[in-house]
Amino acid sequence: MIDLIADSIRNHFILDPLRKDKLMSDDNYEDSSLLSVVIFVGLCKQHGIEEEDICDYLGLEPIEYESKITRFYSVMDKISDRIEKGTLGSKRDYTYRAHVKYNMCYKFISNRASQAKGKELHQWRNLLRDNE
Repeated sequence: MIDLIADSIRNHFILDPLRKDKLMSDDNYEDSSLLSVVIFVGLCKQHGIEEEDICDYLGLEPIEYESKITRFYSVMDKISDRIEKGTLGSKRDYTYRAHVKYNMCYKFISNRASQAKGKELHQWRNLLRDNE
């Protein structure tokens, strides 16, 4: 699952060629070099991936992980507040772009995970049918 989440980041962010192994965005094209990492860490947490595995994957120290996950929750709170107020799209700022990027990555993960699960179910059904 962690590889699928990383693929979603690679497909929806322009990564810095020198730091793409850390999934860091290119400052020349994205708002922040850390937005991609923050969303990656948040999506991993939401999908039940252990902190240790996330840190190993990105080469983060636990304190760095804590700052990223705290930032993720902070941005998600801001997004929720702006959605409730109906003002999310009124300002095209960091919060708005984080929302857009998060949604793109989340849909990518959901679609790919559904396809894999569907294929797995299809294979099991065929196996069961062959045994009858």
